Amino acid sequence: MAQKPVKDSTNTEKKLVIVNSDCKAIAWDNDVDRLRIKMLGEKDVDNKINAARKIFKTKCFTAAQIKGLTELFITDQDKYKFLDAAYPFAVDTDNFKQLAYLLTDEYYVKRFRTMVRLD
Repeated sequence: MAQKPVKDSTNTEKKLVIVNSDCKAIAWDNDVDRLRIKMLGEKDVDNKINAARKIFKTKCFTAAQIKGLTELFITDQDKYKFLDAAYPFAVDTDNFKQLAYLLTDEYYVKRFRTMVRLD
């Protein structure tokens, strides 16, 4: 992960933004739309996640894009499985860490927080 200093417009101090340096290409909105359609075509949760993994090999996604795709999963278990698969391909890992609120079951919240190294 590479760190890039970013100047905050309201403050003269600099913040470090962590960017996933393994990303070779970042997904555009049409990439997200195509992936959503593929995932909707799958009936099984594991097949939805596998469809995403195929795309993740070629593109990285922002936390906001990943958040939108979690809407395709109903249970916390399924959402966690998807977030776990998506985490290595998140462009903005700091923002990804904030997605813990998508989970309500304390067990999966704790696993998520451990995965993103918040605990």
